[in-house]
Amino acid sequence: MQSYIEEREREVAEREAAWKAELSRRELRWIKLPAELKLMKEAASVACQALLLTMLHSKTYPFRNLEGKTDLKIRALEVVEELRTKRADKQSMLLLDAFNKDRASLPQPLPNPPPLAPIPVAAPDPRTQKMINEKLKKAKDLGEQGKVDEAQKALEEAEALKKVLHFL
Repeated sequence: MQSYIEEREREVAEREAAWKAELSRRELRWIKLPAELKLMKEAASVACQALLLTMLHSKTYPFRNLEGKTDLKIRALEVVEELRTKRADKQSMLLLDAFNKDRASLPQPLPNPPPLAPIPVAAPDPRTQKMINEKLKKAKDLGEQGKVDEAQKALEEAEALKKVLHFL
């Protein structure tokens, strides 16, 4: 019985925690960055300008409707298009400014570290160097004789000796 009650209390606590997290997520949606606020204000400003121009036009010409008035229709469409273009330009500039500010606030990557100095190569062992030279000479001779497979094998042995030299 006690474990049942504890389990129910735990479930209620989990639900409350989930609800609080959901509430805070909903509240965070209302918090806007300064760039977002500026963008919203500019968009509202352009929309208000369009509304005021429409109202001014309707006050100036109260009894005219646009039927048959092609010039007025075209002018109205031009004004609307001009305002849309102006709004789009302002929004793009504000978005670019916000992007640049956000990018500037990011931590800058560290510059590339200076290149490492080459590892000094130890002086080759004279015996090993002599063996390498012999293998190379042997490969050359075999190649001249037309024994390609054996020449290739001698070259591989010389390369292996060179690698051994680098590890010493």
